[in-house]
Amino acid sequence: MVDELQFKDDSSPWEHWKRDSNDYIQWVEDKKGKDRVSYPFVTGKGMTVTQGDVMPEGKIVPVRKTEEVEV
Repeated sequence: MVDELQFKDDSSPWEHWKRDSNDYIQWVEDKKGKDRVSYPFVTGKGMTVTQGDVMPEGKIVPVRKTEEVEV
């Protein structure tokens, strides 16, 4: 998922993908960034930010955490 605040206009991502799928994938990865935020089950305990990897196209890769930073 990409945060809606990362977009600058209302252009269609689908149209971008149809035009150039490889450029679209790079564009989406740039929008996502590397930070992955997760929250504990108990509220009020803050959040954890981990660094994610770029997802290879067409592969299913199990999720693995690399480094956790308490915020």
